[in-house]
Amino acid sequence: MRLQPTQRLTLRSAISTGFRAPSLNQSYYSSVVTNFKADPVTGNPIPFEIGIFPVNSREARALGARPLRPESSRNFSAGFAVTPVDNLTFTSDFYYIALDDRITITGFLDTDSVASILRNIGSRAEAAQYFTNAIDTRTRGLDVTGDYTIATLGGTANVNAVFNFTRTTIPNENNIPLPPELQGTGEDLIGKYDEGGLLAMTKERPAWRTSVTGQFRRGPWNGLARYSYYGKYSSSLYSYSGGDVQNYNGKGLVDAEVGFVPLLGFKVSLGARNIFDVYPDRMNEGNGFDIFPWPPASPFGYNGRFLYTRVELTGR
Repeated sequence: MRLQPTQRLTLRSAISTGFRAPSLNQSYYSSVVTNFKADPVTGNPIPFEIGIFPVNSREARALGARPLRPESSRNFSAGFAVTPVDNLTFTSDFYYIALDDRITITGFLDTDSVASILRNIGSRAEAAQYFTNAIDTRTRGLDVTGDYTIATLGGTANVNAVFNFTRTTIPNENNIPLPPELQGTGEDLIGKYDEGGLLAMTKERPAWRTSVTGQFRRGPWNGLARYSYYGKYSSSLYSYSGGDVQNYNGKGLVDAEVGFVPLLGFKVSLGARNIFDVYPDRMNEGNGFDIFPWPPASPFGYNGRFLYTRVELTGR
């Protein structure tokens, strides 16, 4: 629905439903790899075989897998766009997404009871994962933008700001049904610390993101400056002592670029990304088994400052 009470104000909203059928890889992907877990006596990492099995495999069925069902969703959004004065526009949109029967991979099912079940059916794996319709999620978010263009200093300047807040919750987080086949095994179908698990779905992406970009163009010259901020987040990790949660601080990055068009269809640019050489917080000692210092969930890279020169042929 779209309403325009005045030429400078637009109201909009939408309600919809949808579904998504299981993908081919969710239904049929299979892999057996070597993983590591903490020795219950020494705490040292020990290797073991773990498999990701299709839901129709004997391993997955023995551990309670069921045929995958389509995910269903209900979506609602409402917002407005307003132009209080010429060349200045603000927009704001709220959205809500309710996703039921979300398909996700189980946690590492690796207790002795699970290993015994797998041995009894003749499998070589000692632990397993499979895809399942296990959880429901609720995502709420707000997008706010502002855009202003003005003629100044013999050229044209533009400032654009984007703000986003998004949060996902799992209503059945504490009541995820456990298949009868896993009753008494000491397992949770999806654990808090598992890769792609409960914490990863709700906390591993910054809830707050902001970007402010300024551009100026005058004759053959143009320039750009951008500030991007990523809010704090948490990540689930495995360490020598088992599952762990680490909190990471928000970070801001600054980019800049200057371009020159010496002749029509040809452009040369000099720029820098992450001018102040900002890095993600390092993982705590021991997290990730001391293999890699940077959190995989970081919203920006770990290469630091990047300087570049770009030559473009635009064809016009």
